Amino acid sequence: MKKGIYLILVITLIAVGYLIWNGNGASQDEPENENPITNVEFSEDLIVEEITYDSEKKSLRYVVKNNTGETLEYGAMFTIMKRSGDTLMETDLTDDLAFDMALRTVGAGDTFSDEVLFKLLEKPMDSGTYYIIREYMDSNGNEYIPEIYFTKTGEVIQPGR
Repeated sequence: MKKGIYLILVITLIAVGYLIWNGNGASQDEPENENPITNVEFSEDLIVEEITYDSEKKSLRYVVKNNTGETLEYGAMFTIMKRSGDTLMETDLTDDLAFDMALRTVGAGDTFSDEVLFKLLEKPMDSGTYYIIREYMDSNGNEYIPEIYFTKTGEVIQPGR
């Protein structure tokens, strides 16, 4: 009789442990992109509609809609930051790139696209999750950053979303 009670107790504890650690989505293997970034504020008003990666061209292309209600200005310069926990860390991946100084605009409600050519990067990129950081600014000086990211595993690049 005691063995039966102990067996039921052990099975119950195993089931409860499974529900606590894995069954409800709180797994320790949870993708790191589920947790918010704490040191960069991404704009909810720049809607990332699409991110694609072309392995032949080695390029990441993204499409963003400007829902800020303002015309935004931006330059060609961007940085690539690597995720570490809930923080984005600076990398030297774009240090050797030259950017033109032209100022571009995107109107309120407009959709625009851009492309990052990885074949221009001279430094190797380790496996991990990376974010393309490009700032867009309205006439009042407010900055907006769309959340554009990708994950590199070995030689495979998987765009975010």
